[in-house]
Amino acid sequence: MSTESIPNFESLLSPLSDEAPSGESLREHPELSRTFYALREARNSAMEAERTLSRMAMMEEEDFENDPSGRDGAKQLPDWNKVSSMAVDLLSNHSKDLWVVSWFIEALTRTDGLMGFSDGLKLCRQMSDKFWNTIHPRPDEDDGYAHTVAQLSGLDNVLSTALEATRILPEDDRFTWGGYQIAIELEQAPPEERSAKIERGTIPLETFESAMRSADRQVLLDTQEVLAEAVDECKQFAETMDRLCGNDDSGYPLGPSTGNLERTLERLQKIFETLTSGLLVDSPEGEAEAVIGELAEAGEQPPTQSTASLLQRPVASRDEALQHLLRVADFFRKSEPHSPVSYALEQAVRWGRMPLPDLLQDLVSDSDVLAQVFKRMGIAPTPDESSDD
Repeated sequence: MSTESIPNFESLLSPLSDEAPSGESLREHPELSRTFYALREARNSAMEAERTLSRMAMMEEEDFENDPSGRDGAKQLPDWNKVSSMAVDLLSNHSKDLWVVSWFIEALTRTDGLMGFSDGLKLCRQMSDKFWNTIHPRPDEDDGYAHTVAQLSGLDNVLSTALEATRILPEDDRFTWGGYQIAIELEQAPPEERSAKIERGTIPLETFESAMRSADRQVLLDTQEVLAEAVDECKQFAETMDRLCGNDDSGYPLGPSTGNLERTLERLQKIFETLTSGLLVDSPEGEAEAVIGELAEAGEQPPTQSTASLLQRPVASRDEALQHLLRVADFFRKSEPHSPVSYALEQAVRWGRMPLPDLLQDLVSDSDVLAQVFKRMGIAPTPDESSDD
């Protein structure tokens, strides 16, 4: 597994001295305690700035008109790089402290996405294994190692949300895992509401899908690998911390819980599988070349490279069939931008993903006719329609 997000990874695992491999206790040191609490404040400030930006993203334009001071939140951006640099200095030069490691993991997840998340967990796991007998903060007399891993225990909730805000494609911050879920919900919205949200900047599902189809295949394979590494590292982290922390009197493991993180990563994998359905089939070029060879032997004109790329294995699912239609739409948009074919195909795919009541509302503009259709089909009217009667 790579550790590209932590260039000085090995140095962070080096003992600080023969006498005290884990270094000083930051909380008790007269000078280092100030640095420790400054790091904690930097982390808290980054979290608060992040929450402010999140609230602003949910505000409408009229909200800013009623409260012009709300725009002030945009002036402070989360400075996770500052958190990282302070954490690296403390861990490399002063103390092997799991609270510092926890804040470092939070920062890495924000700055380097899934790779930073994996590398941070790997650092924590290896540091804990290597320095457990002297690691800071030392176990509490009453709570034992619960105090040592207290900050790590919070990662299960804090990072589940942060992971969904990371990029799907490494070089494009428009497309996030959480943004995909918003795009799915947008598909179910009434047409007018959908159009209004797109005008305000919400990215629709077809834009997500188009970006995946346009992405280099190796980029998608790399993302798939990074996701798998994150799942594996999360599992290894949980196993290591459970082993080191031990069990309580009832046999329950005392290590930090990772249930939310595991469910989040599983959800991200499913999103990726949906977005790349039909795009990462095994050796599609080989199948295409075989078909081209058969056509050439028969004296027929071989298909172009663009057409050949569509010659893959039989469609395995409904979603994959829709993905193929979108790829055909892409072809027509690029080769015949004046043609209505691409728009018609994309509209057909959007209709194909709609529940029947939403589809009928999109197709039938006359409310009386729509009510009659719903009645004959046994479909309950939506609250908006029932209020019109």
